[in-house]
Amino acid sequence: VALFGGISEFPWIYQDLWFYAGASGWTNLISTTLTPTMTSPPVRYNGAFASNAAGGAGTTAVLFGGQGYSNLLNDLWTLTSFSSSGGTWTQQTATGNIPSCRSGAAFCWSNTNSVYYLFGGQDSSGNLLNDTYSLSTSWVWTKLTPTNSPSVRTGAMMASDGSTQTLLFGGRNSKLNLQDTFLWNGTTWVQQ
Repeated sequence: VALFGGISEFPWIYQDLWFYAGASGWTNLISTTLTPTMTSPPVRYNGAFASNAAGGAGTTAVLFGGQGYSNLLNDLWTLTSFSSSGGTWTQQTATGNIPSCRSGAAFCWSNTNSVYYLFGGQDSSGNLLNDTYSLSTSWVWTKLTPTNSPSVRTGAMMASDGSTQTLLFGGRNSKLNLQDTFLWNGTTWVQQ
């Protein structure tokens, strides 16, 4: 498990990278393994972060957007071959229909389709979103047009079971915390 950035008390927004290796616990890679001159994403919280595997060779974790000190972001970073002994950050130049700047989007890897999926979040005008995008491993964004979508929300959780299912759960809208669940079937969202 890897964790990047976050916030404690404003203005303390972080750009540290932590790796959890079970019984070995948490390791702060920015301060212990990676050099201070390492290229890394700028500080942020509520960024979308997902990985295509559990760490090690061949693993790519992707970071998209989030809230910086004074603005929302829509940059794209990859962390490759990460483990408790390190990793390499690279800023990617994405193409296609790039999502707007946002924070609180749900994000996950789908083994079935070999893409990352992004859903919703909140834009720089404070609007909650319910759009769906896919991101290929060549960093091409595609805006998807499902016939059904969950309602607008930020802070939802999304995960793939590693085979065929991608699920979206909860989040919050402008009035309440949500407890609904949706299945992405590859073309649309189906409420469960």
